Parts: sequence; structure tokens; C-alpha cells
Amino acid sequence: MRTLNELLSGESALPMIKALITQAENHIEVLEGSTQAGSETLQRLQITTSSPMGAIAHHTGGLLLEDGWIRIIGHGHARLPQQLHTWTQQLDWPQPTPKLLVIAYDVLGGLFVLGGAALPGKPGDVFYFAPDTLEFEPLEVGYTGFLSWSMTKEGVADFYQDHRWPSWRDDTKSLAPNHIFSFYPFMFSQEFDPQTATRRAIPTQEAVNLLLNLSNAL
Repeated sequence: MRTLNELLSGESALPMIKALITQAENHIEVLEGSTQAGSETLQRLQITTSSPMGAIAHHTGGLLLEDGWIRIIGHGHARLPQQLHTWTQQLDWPQPTPKLLVIAYDVLGGLFVLGGAALPGKPGDVFYFAPDTLEFEPLEVGYTGFLSWSMTKEGVADFYQDHRWPSWRDDTKSLAPNHIFSFYPFMFSQEFDPQTATRRAIPTQEAVNLLLNLSNAL
């Protein structure tokens, strides 16, 4: 196991992250970090700050994009309490538990994950657990590509074009910390329409676990 000093050695990816944020088309809020929590996350995951994921995990509590529509996980914050090194294991995965790492999630309950050997594709590919299919869908990008995509207005708008409603931004802004939306009818049902579906704000883990349990039942 590498020491903290070893994980912090080398050229940091933080300047690259800052450049991406400066050039971003979407609104991004960087949540202030804690050195102690960031160091723990690096040591638990054994990733270095030379990687974009390591730089975000060490230096930030996380990132809120599009007023919280997408939440990129860091080492935790009052407004984004999920921690990169712990949250994956806290979810109710179908059995046997796949070896995945949740790196981000959205206000719909969708998860962005690094698949590893658990999913097809190259090591380091990002997949999306989609609440409208309850399946993992390949994004065909790695972590850095996912970051770049999440900061483009057109890319995100196209991805969610069938799942947004006129007041989505205001509704997302008004969510309490650590809450996302649960819908009825469910997003994977033929009856789902984002314009007419009932939206209810519930705690993030409760909403995500509901979808994971439903995926296991289908």
C-alpha cells in the first residue's frame, strides 16, 4: 500500500481540473474540501493526485453541475455527503455485488460508475445506470472524458432531453441537501412522462436503493 506522500507526489491534475471548470459551459459549484478527509479518500482508494479523479477526491468535497442536476463525488461535504471511497459499498446492489465505483450521480437517481471487470469495455470506462432502463449503459469515455462531457451544455442537454420538464432547474435548486427526485409512474414504465409524472424529493440513498432493488426484481 502506497503512503500518502507517494500518492501526493508527481504533477497534480488539479490545474487541469481548474482549467476545465473555467472553460465549462455549464454552471459548476466546487464544494470546499477538507485536507484530512481528502487524504483519507486517497489512501483508501490508493489513487494519486496525478489523476483527475484523485485531484477531485483530495481537493474537493465534490462538484455540483447544473445547480445540482449532476453531482460528482469527492471526499464529502454537508451538501454532498457521499464519499468516493465509501458510498459504493453502502448501496443495495443486486447480488452478487459487482465490483464498481460510483463516481457521480444525477437528480433522477442515475449512477455514473467505473465498471472495472464487472462490466464490458475497457478498464476505466464509465457506465451509466439508467433509471429509465435499470441497466448499465456504456458512455465510451473514461473519467476525464466524463468530466469534459459533463461540463458541456449541449452534451448534457442531449443526454437528458427526454427526462427534463420546464421547471427542472428551479426544482433542482430547491431540493434539500442530499435529496433527489423519485417519480411515479417510474421512469422505466411506459406511462412515464416527465411533464406529468409526480415528483417527490427523497433522501438520495433511499431513491437510488429503490431503483437498484427494482432492477434486481425485474
